[in-house]
Amino acid sequence: MAVHYVCTGGCGGSVTQEEYNDGKTTCGDEDCEKYGQPFERKD
Repeated sequence: MAVHYVCTGGCGGSVTQEEYNDGKTTCGDEDCEKYGQPFERKD
């Protein structure tokens, strides 16, 4: 299974390893309670 990163807030956002490596490391949904917080790695 591929590594991905997820937001632990209500938005359910996730990014791939490639997107994370390209700089998408935090939640970008301004309506999410975890906005600006780092994604968590999920294997």
